[in-house]
Amino acid sequence: MKRWLEKLKPLSVGIGVITVIIFWANFLIPDSYSQTNNVKCPDSSTIAVLQIRGVIVEDDGQYDFIASPAERIVKRLKEIGDTPSIKALVLDIDSTGGSMVAADEIVGELKSIPDKAKVAIIRNNGDSAAYYIASAADKIYANAFSDIGAIGITMSFTETDDSGIYQALSSGKYKDVFAPGYHLTQDDRNMVLRQVDDSAQTMIGRIAENRHMPVADIAKLADGSTLNGTQAKRVGLVDEIGGIDEVLAGLGLTEAQKGNVCEMDGFTTPESVGRSN
Repeated sequence: MKRWLEKLKPLSVGIGVITVIIFWANFLIPDSYSQTNNVKCPDSSTIAVLQIRGVIVEDDGQYDFIASPAERIVKRLKEIGDTPSIKALVLDIDSTGGSMVAADEIVGELKSIPDKAKVAIIRNNGDSAAYYIASAADKIYANAFSDIGAIGITMSFTETDDSGIYQALSSGKYKDVFAPGYHLTQDDRNMVLRQVDDSAQTMIGRIAENRHMPVADIAKLADGSTLNGTQAKRVGLVDEIGGIDEVLAGLGLTEAQKGNVCEMDGFTTPESVGRSN
């Protein structure tokens, strides 16, 4: 597993880039999912079901865990958007979150698709960055026992010191804040928390916009906790309790159109690395 994930460092910080990784993601998702291996829907398809599983990441690279790369998902969304016969898109989500940057790229592409119904269905988990993606759909379905929410930002990590005394030789006083072996001062913590709070407010605002809810209502729920599907419906994070049958019934399509469903993988597994994407 990548070094940053081994250290349980949920957030890697580059120049101007924040990437949120939910540290428990690998422990709450199944070891494997069955894949369709579909990279493109037939021209006769009327409903596209795009599966999002595991940790949401940026690049369609090699991972030794189940990952949903934005690069792959955006490509699938473009193909769906360019297929005139497809009348509805179903985001089939089972993820505890991941990169907010990757999620934002997915949301941007999702919103750019015109003239198609967009529905999300949350399976076991639809948390943090995964819930942000779901919020961009026209309607969200979930199971009564689904785990939903975890709205918020984390930059927590485990301090380690592998090489003895850390020697700071940097041009800026905050440049080494996330370096292995560096120990945060209170000033460092305040700087990081300012960034966390600002990112959290952006996330809250965008979810509120997507869900057509007051920002204050989403802010009350943004304490990092999760809700089951019934609770989430009660507070407005979910629209309906139901499964794929209820989703298809709610699309308002004819029986013939409902029969032309195309499932597409938006995720990779360690076993699938190297297959066509």
